[in-house]
Amino acid sequence: MARLTLELLGPAQIACDGLPLTFAYEKVQALLVYLAVEAGRAHRRTALAELLWLEQNEAAARHNLSQALFILRRALRDDPQSPLLLTTRDSVRLNPASAVWLDVAAFQALVSGPNSGTVQLEQASELVCGEFLEGFSSGDSAGFEEWMLLTREQLRVQTCELLRRLTEPQTGVSEPARVCDYARRWVALDPLDEAAHRRLMRALAESGQRTAALVQFEHCRRLLDAELGIAPEPETVALYEELRDGTALLPSAPSRPQRESLPQPATRLIGRELELEALFAELADPASRLVTITGPDGVGKTRLALEVATASAPMFADGAC
Repeated sequence: MARLTLELLGPAQIACDGLPLTFAYEKVQALLVYLAVEAGRAHRRTALAELLWLEQNEAAARHNLSQALFILRRALRDDPQSPLLLTTRDSVRLNPASAVWLDVAAFQALVSGPNSGTVQLEQASELVCGEFLEGFSSGDSAGFEEWMLLTREQLRVQTCELLRRLTEPQTGVSEPARVCDYARRWVALDPLDEAAHRRLMRALAESGQRTAALVQFEHCRRLLDAELGIAPEPETVALYEELRDGTALLPSAPSRPQRESLPQPATRLIGRELELEALFAELADPASRLVTITGPDGVGKTRLALEVATASAPMFADGAC
């Protein structure tokens, strides 16, 4: 069992000997985090002092580092016989022989190992609970903030890549609902990547949610226009048209029992993309127990509800009625 555990893929959670650690000074926590993530080597005291106290002169920065190490040793209840911290006059590092578990290291081992298959990638995805050190700030440590943002971006790119692999038809997971979940996470991490939107559109269509797939295209189109002032790529438009016209080659969605068949409209629903997107978001939220559509007579509430019910039926074990 690890003496020291650090969960940093999300809001930081640090524990020692099973007890959570809190720090009165952000820079003490920043020091521990840096030593854990960059644990492959010893770090010169001068470099650590510069990382965290760049605005101070060298003597003051070295003094502050010594104070931070003292506070950290006390928080870790470090045993001189088997120390977690190894320090010399010139260097500091985490003891490579000590029992330390770091989610960042576990994540990278799972995604880059020689046997990284679907199982390992799913395990890695479960470690990601948010962005690296979400919500954390070291105050005025410009060097640490720069390192944190760079590490955060590297981990975001690695997470997008593993989600891409998990949604690949040939090598990813086979259950449509899980493919949709991974594709949604990919879109959330990189909303301007059209490949992620296309993967989600296809995954939604393959799970029987054709209308939701069309709504996703509209969401992608509006996002690209608002953020970059560009239109979707031809490949994205072609997929949308295939899904809209029913010509896309999709595997047969597994049939689900329905207690009562839904009426089949004679015409295709035109427009309503914003309302459909909002309704699908509500239905996908486990906390949303009841969704009510309101509006004046004749505005099309029943037609909208019917479209949503038909497209959403595969999301529920007993279908929709």
